Amino acid sequence: MSLLALMAAAAVGTVTVPAPVGNPNDWFGASDIPKGEFQAGNDGVFVIKAIVSAGGKIDDCRVRSTGASRADREDFCARLKRKAKFGTAINESGAPVYYVLEDSYAYVLPDSWHRFGAPPEPNAVIDVEKLPEAKAGKTDVLVNVSVDATGKLRQCNPAANSLQPALGRVACGQLTSSWTPQLEHNAAGDSVAYVRQLWVEFRAKAAG
Repeated sequence: MSLLALMAAAAVGTVTVPAPVGNPNDWFGASDIPKGEFQAGNDGVFVIKAIVSAGGKIDDCRVRSTGASRADREDFCARLKRKAKFGTAINESGAPVYYVLEDSYAYVLPDSWHRFGAPPEPNAVIDVEKLPEAKAGKTDVLVNVSVDATGKLRQCNPAANSLQPALGRVACGQLTSSWTPQLEHNAAGDSVAYVRQLWVEFRAKAAG
């Protein structure tokens, strides 16, 4: 689908988070496993934060936590930049913007990789007196947010694949009043408007 067609298809006010192009589990192979970890017989996980351009290529990448060396972390990001490709992120105005991706990639010896598609912990926690009704007892939800270059939250809506859109709308209402977005920068150091997905968990306040 062309960029113009994609923009026309996105409803005004709806934040669209791009999907990866192809299968992310195919982006890495046995040769991409850090040699030192391979020789030591260790499985491992790379937890990353990446800034993806409106064209779908990774502009900046940082490994946030791993047991690998600095050289291995830098090498992983370099390989991810070469291999990863995403669709176009669309903000609430229908404009293409940067996409902030938080993700986890695990390697399991001898040669397999697995993409989790989420950070290891929720991005935001909402404390409530009583947990809301939720399907199958799950009180966490995915929402898409749009943030401008000054760090202001512009829009929040339940993720397109959300199984609990009503709970997502509740989460967005809470985030609008209490969540402070982080300024994000591209590789050149410029503050950018972006969209991203947040994993939000509701937790009951402890009785006191």
